[in-house]
Amino acid sequence: SLSATNRTGTLQTAAQPNITSTGNLTLPGSLTITNGSSPFTCTNTTLSSTVVCTIQNSGGAIDIGSSTSHQVAIKTANTRRLTLYAFGNVDVVAHNGSTVGLKLGGTLVTATAADLNGISVTPGTVSASKPVVIDSSKNVTGLGRLNLTSSDATVMTGTTNASSFGLNILSTVATNGQYNICAIGFRNAVADGVAHSVILCERKSSTTAYLVFLNQGASNISECMRILSTGGCCVNAAPIAQLSVGGSASYVDGSYQRLLDLQSNNVSPIEFTVEVNSGANTTTTNTTFLVNITNIDLRFGVNNNTKMILDTNGRLGIGTTSPEKFLHVNGTVSNTFNVGGCLYSQTTSTASTFSQLGPVTVSVSAMFSGPIECLSIYCTSDRRAKENIERLDESYCDNFFKADVYMYNYIGSKETIPKIGFIAQDISKLGYMNLLTLTPNDNMKKVNDDDVEGAQMNIDYNKITAINFLMIKKLMRQIEELESEVNRLTI
Repeated sequence: SLSATNRTGTLQTAAQPNITSTGNLTLPGSLTITNGSSPFTCTNTTLSSTVVCTIQNSGGAIDIGSSTSHQVAIKTANTRRLTLYAFGNVDVVAHNGSTVGLKLGGTLVTATAADLNGISVTPGTVSASKPVVIDSSKNVTGLGRLNLTSSDATVMTGTTNASSFGLNILSTVATNGQYNICAIGFRNAVADGVAHSVILCERKSSTTAYLVFLNQGASNISECMRILSTGGCCVNAAPIAQLSVGGSASYVDGSYQRLLDLQSNNVSPIEFTVEVNSGANTTTTNTTFLVNITNIDLRFGVNNNTKMILDTNGRLGIGTTSPEKFLHVNGTVSNTFNVGGCLYSQTTSTASTFSQLGPVTVSVSAMFSGPIECLSIYCTSDRRAKENIERLDESYCDNFFKADVYMYNYIGSKETIPKIGFIAQDISKLGYMNLLTLTPNDNMKKVNDDDVEGAQMNIDYNKITAINFLMIKKLMRQIEELESEVNRLTI
């Protein structure tokens, strides 16, 4: 044992015969040093670096480190693993986030320094290059652009669970109505903080909902459109049809509000509008208005073909795209009646023949259920428009004058002045079926043998003029014969 306070020179022991101030000390056992608060101090005089092991007098805490401004490192396998810098930083030198680094509770911390640096945030706010932490009310403000990317190709139809969607907004309220959690608001920087536009989901039942769109007007927002669970859409109107549109004072053309405006993408576009008078429905002249704003024809069609046209001169063409008159109907509808029925008869002055051969086909271009008022009627009679031309014998008219003339009123007519004319069935019985036309009418039931089921019998009074002329011609010939006979007898 050594008792002297300081000893210099050569120190010898049985195990260590030569210990000098510059030699090495090898201890086969343990070394115990008892010396106040700093029992161990080692100084490198060349670099003025000192390592000190200190035991605090108060509490007995142990400090190991450098008393100078130098690093302190801990090595394994002769490699620095942990470095403590003089300015206070601690470096896990070989940290790679996958195999080497800091462990907490035996678990390797795989986050990078950049990841860990981002944790310094204020809950509920968003800062650049920082993670997002919600506040105590689960709110976050200040978020910029959000991009969602996924390779999931699941089709979002049927009863797909809501959690399968890219963005899910859930209201925990289980009653019908509108709730702010199921709404998305849009606004620019304004002092009042009122949203400029809002899209929200309105619950209508446990299985149905509406999508509602609102826009700001003045100091508040109001609904402008909604899409129903059936796919129907209503714009400024109650949902009473698949598409319901209400007028607006913002789009007025004279006394009309424009509900729909369609334009082509041409530099000089064609424009078509649907307008409704802004007046009350108690005035019959407050009407709807379908109009081409541009001066072009208005066409109507089916099967992608024009069937009717209203041209720029106000002429209406049906079955033609080039109407020559203010009403131009081109085409007929052919109807065939009573195949095998008694629809035709041929009568002469001496005999009547009824045919059962049918069917009879008639062609009609227009049908009117009431009188037609006009200045005159022109009937085409050009030879070039006819075929199967045969001269009619004078005897053809003999039976016609057996027909009776009646005075009558039409069923359902409010006219007080009786009509004068023939009965179509009488004309048919007399053998003049070619003076009649048949038009479909399901209300016409067969009551008598001479009726035609499902067809209305009409008289072509224009043809009677020819019958009358034929009779006049016959009478004129007979008068001439009588005059000739009288002259012969008086000579």
